[in-house]
Amino acid sequence: MSTDTTPDLGWRIWHLTPDGNLKSIWGDRKSYTTSTITAKCKRGQCPEIPGPTCECGIFFVAERHVISQQAFRWAIRKKRADEPRLAAAVVTLIQPVGRTRPGPRTFGGANEWRSTAAEIKGIAIDPALSGFSQQLATTYQAPVLPGLTDSVLSILERAHRSADDIAANAILQRYNTPNVARTIIARRQCKTLGCPVEPNAGMNLCLKHRGGGWAAIL
Repeated sequence: MSTDTTPDLGWRIWHLTPDGNLKSIWGDRKSYTTSTITAKCKRGQCPEIPGPTCECGIFFVAERHVISQQAFRWAIRKKRADEPRLAAAVVTLIQPVGRTRPGPRTFGGANEWRSTAAEIKGIAIDPALSGFSQQLATTYQAPVLPGLTDSVLSILERAHRSADDIAANAILQRYNTPNVARTIIARRQCKTLGCPVEPNAGMNLCLKHRGGGWAAIL
């Protein structure tokens, strides 16, 4: 995507709070509990957000492949007190709302963007966080898929852009029934889409995909 084209969709990386809400990986680690997240100017000096010479706004990147790469790099605890399991990354597909401006730097080599607000349209989670699927889907009114690869993010984007994309929407329906959390947890099958192998005891993935196949998760 060219740098002079304002994106209509974008991607953000999050962590989770202990009670399962999205939490920023930056700064004051603010958490959000609604499907629309709205920015505030910390300096209180911008009549319109994002300000042209400020760093306020909801930050995101448009390049899907970059965010999938960065998601694994950000699977770390930001503070020693953070629970290790909650350091796993969550990625959201967002639709910018209001004014959108270029950001001041790059993220993983991709240009950053800032918007007044953003609507969450899809959520991809580290499979280790599958127990939060139902809560995330309910809180943010968005479909949830396990996996952080570019293929998973592509499914979220395709389904959002077109109700006629039968394959993408079928996968969303598979993981987003009213009992999605119970279904995923109870199903004794590797969480890698298409893998029928039973996971190792106490794990969500089979030995093959747990051992090195993050890239094998669809």
